[in-house]
Amino acid sequence: MNRLQSLQQIFKQSPLITLSKELPSHSELIRQLKSFRREHDILTEKCYTPLKVVLMGEVKAGKSTLLNTFAGDAVSPTNVTEATACIIEVKHASEPRGLIERKAGENLEGTPEEIYGILGKNRGNQDFFGDVSVVNLEFPLPDLKKVHLVDTPGLATITSNNEQTTLDYIQNSDVVLWVFSAHHLGQWDIEEQLANVKSFGKPIIAVINRLDEIDGTPEELEGFVEEHLGFFVEETFAVSAYQAFEGIRTRDESLLSKSRYPQLLTYLEENIEKHTEHVQEQSITSSMKALAEKERIQHQMVADTTDFLLQSMERRKQEITYHNEAIKKKVKHELQSWIAIKFLDEEKREVMRLVEELGMMSGKSTYDSISERVNRFVSSDYITGILEKKFSEINELFYREWNEAIRDIGEKMTMEEDEFRKDQERNYQNQDISLNLYLPKGENELKDGAVKGATIGGAYGFAAATYAAVLGPSAAGITMGSALAAVMPPVLIIGAVTGIAAKLVFGNKKKKEYTLEVRKALDEVKTNVSDVFLPNMQNQLDSESNRIAHNLYEKLCSFMSQGWTEKELIQLQQDLQGYTHTLYKWDHESEPAAVGRTNR
Repeated sequence: MNRLQSLQQIFKQSPLITLSKELPSHSELIRQLKSFRREHDILTEKCYTPLKVVLMGEVKAGKSTLLNTFAGDAVSPTNVTEATACIIEVKHASEPRGLIERKAGENLEGTPEEIYGILGKNRGNQDFFGDVSVVNLEFPLPDLKKVHLVDTPGLATITSNNEQTTLDYIQNSDVVLWVFSAHHLGQWDIEEQLANVKSFGKPIIAVINRLDEIDGTPEELEGFVEEHLGFFVEETFAVSAYQAFEGIRTRDESLLSKSRYPQLLTYLEENIEKHTEHVQEQSITSSMKALAEKERIQHQMVADTTDFLLQSMERRKQEITYHNEAIKKKVKHELQSWIAIKFLDEEKREVMRLVEELGMMSGKSTYDSISERVNRFVSSDYITGILEKKFSEINELFYREWNEAIRDIGEKMTMEEDEFRKDQERNYQNQDISLNLYLPKGENELKDGAVKGATIGGAYGFAAATYAAVLGPSAAGITMGSALAAVMPPVLIIGAVTGIAAKLVFGNKKKKEYTLEVRKALDEVKTNVSDVFLPNMQNQLDSESNRIAHNLYEKLCSFMSQGWTEKELIQLQQDLQGYTHTLYKWDHESEPAAVGRTNR
């Protein structure tokens, strides 16, 4: 009891209970934590109740018949749980009594026969049974003084309405008898269900029923179950509950012996009934450890996810910074190369060809024609047209580079997330709750689904969602964000053309001087563009690229962490690590003796 109370105090310290912000998969996370605390409450109540044996298994495996055999009388009509999909708890009392506990409706009382009459009358009525929590039956039978027996619905009849109630009864049990039908061995994929029960820390005893209806030997049946499901069960018995009950009812010792029920009963008496208090204490302790382990795993998974988010955010920062600098460098080089090599290059070649053709007979009109062409090439309208075209090309290059960078970031995020998911699955399968509590040292067989009740409190699927919600729209909206006028002042080419036409002197003897003036006019425009336009263009480019990088990182991190800041995530991670360490210390304060296997 003290251990339970100390665990309860630890549970109250969970940093996930009082979060001011939501985490990825927050609703599922809180649901799991609440379920763990409900399990703790159930374990606390168990300290004041008798030993409880819960029968589980497939439909028509004969659970009700086996329950009647244990009770020593027909306390449970066969197939009633399959027909009604309800839980029936059978216990000792001085007088026969029955009670149907309901979730919302009024409880129904009566004799056991009257209760079964009500259940039979409502067969198939999902609304009625959806409101039934449990059916309590009490009988003045000596065999029920030390134990409570619980008959549960067959696996195929468990619905969302009674699933949680069934799980609660597992936690409320001390021993689980898993009843198989000898007709269907190997036909049911039940490892997941067994792993779920195992995760509660309960010893599971396999009972193969209906032995009298098949040709196989008991040893063959028991060997088959132990070979395939030995990881989950403590012991295996093949019996005929029908023969056992008939043998008890008719006092036929031969039939009772043939049923092989005495072997099962002897095991239960020697290992459970004679040590009821010890078994119950051991069951509660084992369940506490399993519960603490689930709680620790749940918080460790959130801590791992938080660490993954922090690392992912840092990698995104580095990637965005890398792409930002690379894009600025590439566009700058493109501009510099264009101005140095291509800007006004064709125009200059054209004019200089015309100048070279000037001769002694060239008249004023020829010189004027060349001068007019030069003036047009160096005019503001002409230069602006060229720069507008280049501005558009640079903007397109800017868009393509950022778009490609964003796709690269999205692909890396997806790959990282997939690897993180696989690592989590591997890590927490290797920390299987049942493995820690039950397997002998050195045995390392693992089963799929062995960790139950501890879902990843993390970001599965966030990479694709992030790209769609953040990266995609960012890529589609990327431009340099301003018109050419913002990077090309009106005075750009003033001085490049002033007086040039007047200086162009007529006459062959002045051809050399004329050539120099023409070349000077064109070079002066190129210099002005290089000295004024290029720095303005580069500053605009750097500013826009930096803005895009900053906004992209902010949006990306905000989306990934659902609004958590880096500082808040680091604090949460530290709190989670402290909490899991506290649970680990609690778990290792004392080691309970394990429920051992016997050699028959």
